[in-house]
Amino acid sequence: MARSLELASRLAKGATQSLALIKYLVHKSLSMEFEEALDLAHVAQEQVRKTEDHKEAVQAFLEKRPSVFTGK
Repeated sequence: MARSLELASRLAKGATQSLALIKYLVHKSLSMEFEEALDLAHVAQEQVRKTEDHKEAVQAFLEKRPSVFTGK
């Protein structure tokens, strides 16, 4: 139970748009050919790179600090 709560807490602090897209891609890719799934993942990555959370993640990495995501 403790590990489950730890994981849930970590996910709750994550980049919500990215996590939502990951969930969508996993679900969608189950009914696609591999190449189609890769194409869809590429489109999703392009969208996520435009978010404020992505910019925050990169900046936090460069500054060697934890990311603070806003869901934007």
